[in-house]
Amino acid sequence: MKERARVAPRVANRLASEASSYLRTAAEQPVDWHPWSQEAFDLAARLDKPILLDIGAVWCHWCHVMDHESYEDAEVARLINERFVAIKVDRDERPDVDTRYQKAIQAMTGQGGWPLTAFLLPDGRCFYGGTYFPPVDAHGRPSFTRVLTAVADAYRDRKEEILHNADQLAAHTRRALPRTTTAEGAWDEALAEAVTEMRGAFDLENGGFGRAPKFPHATAVDFLLARAASAGRAADASAPQPGFGGDAAARDMAHATLIAMRDGGIYDQLAGGFHRYSVDARWVVPHFEKMLYDNAALLRNYVRGARVLGDASLARTADEIAGFLRDVLQQPGGGFGGSQDADIGPHDDGDHFTWTLDELRAAVPDADLARLMAMHYGIREQGDMHHDPRRCVLRVAADAETLSAALGRDVRDELARGKRLMQEARAKRPAPFVDPVMYTSWNAMAIQALLEHGSDSLALPALERFLREAYDPQRGFARGIGLRTFGLLDDNAQMLDALLEAHLATGEERYLDAARATADLLLAHFAHPDGGFADRSPTLAPPAEGAPLATPERPTQDAPTASANGVALRALLRLAEATGEARYHDAAMAALRALASEAARLNLFGGALLLAMDAALRPPPRVVVRASDVAAYRRVAREAPGATFATPESPGVPPEARAFPGEGAMVCVGTRCLAPARSPAELAERLREARGGG
Repeated sequence: MKERARVAPRVANRLASEASSYLRTAAEQPVDWHPWSQEAFDLAARLDKPILLDIGAVWCHWCHVMDHESYEDAEVARLINERFVAIKVDRDERPDVDTRYQKAIQAMTGQGGWPLTAFLLPDGRCFYGGTYFPPVDAHGRPSFTRVLTAVADAYRDRKEEILHNADQLAAHTRRALPRTTTAEGAWDEALAEAVTEMRGAFDLENGGFGRAPKFPHATAVDFLLARAASAGRAADASAPQPGFGGDAAARDMAHATLIAMRDGGIYDQLAGGFHRYSVDARWVVPHFEKMLYDNAALLRNYVRGARVLGDASLARTADEIAGFLRDVLQQPGGGFGGSQDADIGPHDDGDHFTWTLDELRAAVPDADLARLMAMHYGIREQGDMHHDPRRCVLRVAADAETLSAALGRDVRDELARGKRLMQEARAKRPAPFVDPVMYTSWNAMAIQALLEHGSDSLALPALERFLREAYDPQRGFARGIGLRTFGLLDDNAQMLDALLEAHLATGEERYLDAARATADLLLAHFAHPDGGFADRSPTLAPPAEGAPLATPERPTQDAPTASANGVALRALLRLAEATGEARYHDAAMAALRALASEAARLNLFGGALLLAMDAALRPPPRVVVRASDVAAYRRVAREAPGATFATPESPGVPPEARAFPGEGAMVCVGTRCLAPARSPAELAERLREARGGG
């Protein structure tokens, strides 16, 4: 293909001063980009031009490719600038914008993703679009220039048809599911049925759910672990039950998935942390970007998995994930950047993370040790990567036990030495970019998971920074540090969860006060007309530029993070236990009655709502402590997911827990309290009883 022309921007680009790393990367492109703004919509209306909307992210490999192939090309830019008003959006910064246009493109084409390329009327309604378009006709996709020309011509010559398409698409995406409610009496059966349906989607051979591409489904795994921790073993359960007892099918699916992911190429075997997803069913070849939200959710999976399943190897994986957050994503002053890129440039595909045999031999000069590492990590002459068939994705092809048995010696020390040499060699390679932008909801997920892990020294400075720099008592939490967008449900719901975890970890009442204020904001400003919460507040969020933003969305699906409604409702139930205020419980239950049928429909993609239903049926324990060594009791309480912590003087403590004699702790669930625990070990037993395990 001939070299495509590159020129300097025709005008000073409007994106250079944006907070988003993704938008700033486009500041030198010759396209006359606008950020998402009313100014851009007004310009399109005044000039009567269609809008080209590009939605992407700084970590997105194919966004980089399309930028390089098309948006950096002078002729493509000329066509866009003459016939469109161009808007570029960072999906991480404006998930509310991304959600609506993903929905429109999926309705139109059956698929979504990034880059998202949408064509809009000047009022913001979508009439055509897709994802990645190549620079020339290829792989059954038309070239981007052909698409641009056809769309612009259709807008000029067949506007009535375009308007009709936009009306039809808008009506389709607004179409709501029938409003139904599900009585609490049916919830237990629905939760059991959810496990059965997940079992039907479970990959018995490889772990995880479905076929390629394969995503971690961390919230569904969280739900399975909660079921595994509950009473009532399945009738066919024969394996021993470590941890809190539970459901055998849920336990087996969660355990197999956690092991398969940890041993696969989706996991960074040298530096810890997970890539975003696997392109194959066996977890071998990932998309190499590493997201804060994935690693926060998976950290919680591995922490809880270690406790519920009694598998110490999962705890070691949790330690490595926390190390990745600390060493790669942590930012000066506290908090975590949003992602690490997949690549160094558009023609690179995970080269930082993958290995050839020659690279292994250079890093590990001892030939015998190099052969051992090749067997351990599956490094071969013929590798895994299409762009360079020599390159191999590291995975645990043979573990230490298998290799020791085959070779007749304990190879653990050798593997550790070889791994150190490979880590040292990889550290000399150019590293993919780390986005320093700190998003509130993702950081809140990391804070909550790190607190469960016991990494308070990482979590609490991050929480304090967000309280200082991204919190307004009147508007709640902003989208992130230095970001001006307020009024998004996900940020406030996730931070409510983190604040409750911080109160459990520290006992500091100011965290509980902030949690109460955040919950009150949700109840006052985010109500959805069909029950539950809307994704953006009509009073706190930015003005609804573009018609689609004026329609409230009710996030119930876990995609890609836990649904904000599921997180909010579970947190409200926990807050009710922590404060003794029934209004939070009543609000959560009313919303759950409206959303329970949706949770059942979503199943694998409804884990957060299923977790909230489970919490409603089996309320989180409240641990009331009167002891000289409060810290020892608190350490035990922190191992019970969703627990809250109180002293006898705390509001809402049941009378028997307020007056129990002597030192110790009482575990209360609602108004029911168990016998006093006179030691931290006894407290652990009481928490098992409270959850239903023996």
